[in-house]
Amino acid sequence: MRRTAALLVAALVLPLLAACGGGEDDAEAGAGGVEALDADFLPEQVLGLDVGKEDLPTGIEDVRASYLDAVSLFSMRSDEQLQATLQVGRFRDSVDFDDAGFRRGLLTQIGSTRPQAVRLGDRTVYMTSGLEQRLAIWFAGDHMLILGTRQEFERPRTLLREMLELQP
Repeated sequence: MRRTAALLVAALVLPLLAACGGGEDDAEAGAGGVEALDADFLPEQVLGLDVGKEDLPTGIEDVRASYLDAVSLFSMRSDEQLQATLQVGRFRDSVDFDDAGFRRGLLTQIGSTRPQAVRLGDRTVYMTSGLEQRLAIWFAGDHMLILGTRQEFERPRTLLREMLELQP
């Protein structure tokens, strides 16, 4: 079961860790390694699902060419069954994370379908899909969050709304 969360992080985190494109921004993006992000804004349970911090892939702290300086992955389980994951990444100070072109570039690397913008309250959330999962991506200040839910999970929008209430 824990391996499933690790596979999800490989699909979500790894594209974001590599600085895409070319030029000075890439050199600035890789100023240091990627560390584990402390995300104390998450409760122990959401919608009856147990929230737990997952281990990041071995060697992630050695990644240098990244737009992120810190990242963490959380699982949401019903008993031992993984229902959802939440990846929280913090952008480096040198990254212009508010730039629409930069965000589009990141969003196109996530999921297997073109992300569709959806307004939920005062937030824009980008919806896409991955291998047997739904993905919701949003930006909160200098953070990017990716919520992945199993296709079989019955309350993905409710879980997303709960996650949007929490602030990194």
